Amino acid sequence: MSFAQDIDKNLLWVTDNWPDITDSDTALYPQLFNEIFTAQGFKINKKYVPFKRSIAFVNQHEADFAGGITKEQTKSSDHIQAPFPVLTTPVLAFYKKTTIPTKLLGIESLNRYRVVSSPQLGRSIGLKDVYEVTNKYQAFLMVIKGRSDVYIDNEGELYGTVRNTAYQALDYNKELFETSVVGYSSWYMISPKTSRGEAVMKAYIKGSINLFKSGRIAEIYKSRGFIVPPELASYIEYNSVAK
Repeated sequence: MSFAQDIDKNLLWVTDNWPDITDSDTALYPQLFNEIFTAQGFKINKKYVPFKRSIAFVNQHEADFAGGITKEQTKSSDHIQAPFPVLTTPVLAFYKKTTIPTKLLGIESLNRYRVVSSPQLGRSIGLKDVYEVTNKYQAFLMVIKGRSDVYIDNEGELYGTVRNTAYQALDYNKELFETSVVGYSSWYMISPKTSRGEAVMKAYIKGSINLFKSGRIAEIYKSRGFIVPPELASYIEYNSVAK
């Protein structure tokens, strides 16, 4: 009997609404999870909730699957974290050229400046001194108004924020601002620390490996403009050698 055959196959996935990642049935995560789980008999029920609430739902055993979150250095007492990320994306910096005349490249280049980011992102790329906000428009405005030097975010999120909110900032002139890649962030899925949560995570790992070996996972990521996280290949290779 499969490890997932003896549990309820209705899987509740809770997630925030992120452009190109979760915002439609053809976005990256829905397509990926659909192929990972339905092949093993699961039916996915997706529910949109704010990011922090989605993590709380998993920690409180009220949902089966959520993420992504940054890599944890110690095991959580509340949830199980996947051994490889679901997404690896470039992190971009947005800043005023007159404030920072030299193009920012790499994490070290941020150390001299006041940096604002979305929750977890700054820490995920190794920044220790970073101001976190949940409202991306607020982060954008902090740089426009000079209350912060740099706004960092995942590539798609930053471009989306600038595109969708720039018209609201009357003193925004795109010619005065610069964006550059300063690092990469990796995001991991989680499930509850229960026997059911363990089965869900095992199914996720098994399905990811099967899709990788078939070549299908590369097609899914590429068709949506993303790369397959390198850690997945490393995980498969390591466990093949270990066996």
